[in-house]
Amino acid sequence: GNPAGILFKLAIHGSTLFIDPIDLTGQPFWNFTDVKRGDQGRDDFSMHVGTNNAWACIRITNVANNENTLIPPETAAGDVTTGPLGNGELGNYLHLFLWRDLNNNGNFDPPTETILSQGLFGSGLSLPIHDSTTANGPLVASTTEMIGSAWCIGTQTVDPITGVITCDGSGANNDAQTDSLSADIVFYAEQ
Repeated sequence: GNPAGILFKLAIHGSTLFIDPIDLTGQPFWNFTDVKRGDQGRDDFSMHVGTNNAWACIRITNVANNENTLIPPETAAGDVTTGPLGNGELGNYLHLFLWRDLNNNGNFDPPTETILSQGLFGSGLSLPIHDSTTANGPLVASTTEMIGSAWCIGTQTVDPITGVITCDGSGANNDAQTDSLSADIVFYAEQ
């Protein structure tokens, strides 16, 4: 009755950072109401600042990995938490890969494109894209930079030579069947 699902809310902080072509007002950016092992997807984010160069970062916050109900396939897989809040297992299987998509084609193209982050999503993330600790310099005013993203329920593999991204659902377990995961993705820019 309540399949596993993923909910993301994209929050924008700062008056000079825009996401096109939609106007975000707090509603979910992604809302998948039924995800299964081996499900995967890709998206690109465009980042731009108006008239001043800026430092920019991405933060994934307010991660809620919830156990909604407990059904027989979950208990057979060893899940004993009754929920509803916290203790969900879906975050143990959601992998997220982010890269700087320099040619804006939606594909990871090594060696020219660099990995920003690769790993489990459920623990949150703070990721500098342009700051004093990266070799990227500031996000340049009046330009557009693309960030590629690929997610997977299961085991995600990224070939560092070819850039091929695969998703193998056998890495996921039935203990996450009714669980849900929600998070805020925050893009932050400062002059």
